[in-house]
Amino acid sequence: MRRDCMLVPAVVFITATVAIADKGDEKAFRMALGSQSGDTRFDTAYDLNADGMIDVRDVALYRDNPGGDGSVAGGGESVIVEERSLMAVPGQTVKFKLRLFNSTTPLFGYSMAVVAIPLAGATGSVSGDPAQSSFFPSRNLFLAAPSHPPLDPVFSVILPLASNGVFVNANTADGSSVTGSAGVNDILAEVAFTPSATAQGVFEIRLGQASALANGAGQAVPFGQCIARLSVGVPQVRAGDLNGDGAVNAFDLAALLSAWGDCTAATCPADINCDGVVNAFDVAALLNDWG
Repeated sequence: MRRDCMLVPAVVFITATVAIADKGDEKAFRMALGSQSGDTRFDTAYDLNADGMIDVRDVALYRDNPGGDGSVAGGGESVIVEERSLMAVPGQTVKFKLRLFNSTTPLFGYSMAVVAIPLAGATGSVSGDPAQSSFFPSRNLFLAAPSHPPLDPVFSVILPLASNGVFVNANTADGSSVTGSAGVNDILAEVAFTPSATAQGVFEIRLGQASALANGAGQAVPFGQCIARLSVGVPQVRAGDLNGDGAVNAFDLAALLSAWGDCTAATCPADINCDGVVNAFDVAALLNDWG
């Protein structure tokens, strides 16, 4: 079923333009992961597919995966937050798991740039905490895979994101690829966020620039994302509360009906059950939250 996909423009990678030779360069490459053009950490030497972002697709090219040209390969994957509705209090860290949903394409690696966006009326900020984030080894896509391919020791990292988020990059050390299985090895990362002391309101947890899935050929795999809502110091916003006003009512039903059909936007709150389409199942989920 069609997801709201984050497509990557096809580009041509010219191998003669870049030469990365030693471990010192690998360290600089690792620290540049998650950056994009304009960031202080961005370095064109490591943007191997010339798309303005440094992520798993560049790592795949560096590792010389066959056919890795940055073009888009088919796929029906989705990345979701396990809990669509989260709560926190100002100053208290909350953790949530990013999960690969509807996995059909074996992956070489992934990059996840996770950010918290304030909705209307929210005050303060919610910042990512890379020190408390992890790959959640018991269900990590690679570590818990049937063949147990190891994580690459250099490029599997969790870093701060320039926009106060968290950037997670992981790939296999041996160049193999893995398919996620629900409840077995479908967790990409457990990510920690901390609201500021003055934070209050509702924040959306979503994926930002430099988020990507890459298959065994180093090609980008299209995928959709299912957002979550983090309520800080206010009553918990339920999944059916599409406008975040604290109630599930006719306004939310109208918003759902206006988004009817396949999800095509960057985010699709009306797709309450995260199946890639807004339909009667989402109406039923909304009515279940009514009031």
